[in-house]
Amino acid sequence: MAPAPSPRRRWPRRLAALLAAFVVLNLVALVGASWYYSDRIESDALRAVPGAWDRPFTVSAVDPAAGTISLSPVAGSPGLAWQERDLTGIAMVEGLHWEGGFALSQGTDSDPGPSVLRQARLTEGTWPAVGAPIGAHTFAHPHGITTPWQQVTFPGPEGPLEAAFQPGTGATWLVAAHGKGAEPNEFSRMAPVAVGLGMPTLAIRYRGDVDSPPADNGRVGFGSTEWPDLDAAVRYAVAHGAEHVVLMGASMGGAIVASYLRHAKDTSVVTAVVLDSPALSLQRTVEWGAAQIAFPGGLSLPAPVTWGAERLTSWRFGLDWHATDYVSDTRWADRPTLVFHGDADTTVPIATSREFAAADPQVTLIETPGAEHVASWNVDPMRYENALRDFLAPFASTS
Repeated sequence: MAPAPSPRRRWPRRLAALLAAFVVLNLVALVGASWYYSDRIESDALRAVPGAWDRPFTVSAVDPAAGTISLSPVAGSPGLAWQERDLTGIAMVEGLHWEGGFALSQGTDSDPGPSVLRQARLTEGTWPAVGAPIGAHTFAHPHGITTPWQQVTFPGPEGPLEAAFQPGTGATWLVAAHGKGAEPNEFSRMAPVAVGLGMPTLAIRYRGDVDSPPADNGRVGFGSTEWPDLDAAVRYAVAHGAEHVVLMGASMGGAIVASYLRHAKDTSVVTAVVLDSPALSLQRTVEWGAAQIAFPGGLSLPAPVTWGAERLTSWRFGLDWHATDYVSDTRWADRPTLVFHGDADTTVPIATSREFAAADPQVTLIETPGAEHVASWNVDPMRYENALRDFLAPFASTS
C-alpha cells in the first residue's frame, strides 16, 4: 500500500488548483462583462433608432408676460439625464417643445432646486398649460421638416429619400448629413448663414431614418454603409443646378462625409467641408464612452473588458472598425475643412478632431469651451455663425 502524500507535497497542488480556478473565474467574468458591453455597443452605437423628442419634464409654472417657464423633472423619464444636464449646465440657447408650441430659451438656471426656471420666447403655437409634458432640445427648431424648409425627395440607391431644402440664388449648394438619432432640422441652427450667402441648402435623410429605406441589418455603419446616400444627394444637387457643393456633417454625419470623400468615384464638385463634433473614429468614440462609465468606489470599466467587447462586436455583428476610422488616414480630407468641436463633449472625443486638424494644414479646428456634443452653436451662436460665414463666403459662388 502506497504511503499517503505528505502535507508538504499537497500544498503545491492545492495552490495550482486555486490559481487555475482564479484564472478561470476571471476569464469567465471578463468574457461575461465583454459580452455585456458588446451588447451596449450594439444598442447604443450601432442600432438604427430614429430620433426621439422626449419630454421628461412637466410645466410647473408659466408666465407669458415675463416670458418664463418652470420645468419639473419626472423621475425615470427617457432623456431626463441629458436634458437636465443641458438645462442646468453651461448657459446656452435651446428649444423648448410641448404639444402645440415651441419656444427658444437662453441662459441657464442658477439654482436648479426641484424645478428649472427658463427664460423663453414663444416662436410657434401657444404657451403650454401647467402640467403639460415639456422637453428641451439643442436643435432649437420645431420637430420635422417645417417652414422655412421645403420637403423634397431624391432617388437613393435603396429607394427614395427625403430632404429638407431651402432655395438660394447661388450655384454653390450646402449639402448636410445629420448625426445618429438626429434629423435634418439639426441644421436649422446653421442653415441661415448659408442661405444668407445665397447657398441653396439641402439637409438629407439617409437609410435608417424615419420614412427611409431600412439600415443594413438594422444597424448604422458610421459612414461605411450610408455614404452612397450622400453621393445620391450630391448628384441630385448637381442635377438641379449646383456647380459646386460644400458638405456639412454633424456627429455621425461627419463620418458619412468622410466616407463619401474616401469612396465616391468623383468628388470634384465638392469644394469645401464643414464638420461639427465629427465621429471620425467609432472605436475611439466607444472607448471614450467606456472611460466615462463609473462604478461604485470610483472604479471605471477595465480596459480588457473594452478590448474584449470590441472583438466580440466585430465577431457578433460584423463590424469593421477600420472602415469607420477616418482619422488614422486623412487623405480623404484634401480640401479646405472647418471643424467645430466642444471641449466638454462626452459623446465624441475632441481628441480625434485635434489629431485630425494637426495632421492636415487645410483643416481649421474651432474649439468651444464648455460645449457638449454638437452644441457649439448653442453655447455661442454669434461666434459660430461668424466663423461659419467667414469660411463659406469664398465658396458661395453666385453664378
